[in-house]
Amino acid sequence: MSPEPVADAGFTRGGKVTRIAIASDDGENIARHFGRCRMFVICEVDESGYRRCAVRANNFTSHHKGECGTSSPTHHHHSAIVQALLDCNVVISRGMGYRAMLDLQQAGIKPLFITRETNVAGAVEDYIAGRLSADAGACPGHSEE
Repeated sequence: MSPEPVADAGFTRGGKVTRIAIASDDGENIARHFGRCRMFVICEVDESGYRRCAVRANNFTSHHKGECGTSSPTHHHHSAIVQALLDCNVVISRGMGYRAMLDLQQAGIKPLFITRETNVAGAVEDYIAGRLSADAGACPGHSEE
């Protein structure tokens, strides 16, 4: 499955469709860290397992903008990325800081973490099959992020 490189597919939240945002650097593999990814692969999944995917560039995080470790007042603010993913129900990533995880949960987005799966298509298949473990916890070294 190769996602279509479009800015936004005009998805709307709700109904029987689950919208999954998967952190990625190349559209094929899952990024190691949620805030540093280059893009999100946004996949729609329904009861039949059918999915369509689109790519949304990550223009939202301080990490991605190169402000990590700087004196930027927004370095650990997640409001922009949470707002950008509000049309999604689930986030899949290989790692995420504790504050980012809390901010997503407070917005009604339930983060999931992938520990072994590195491929976007494999992660979507695992989600459909119910093989992902929810709320695995923040990645080490980011407990206060």
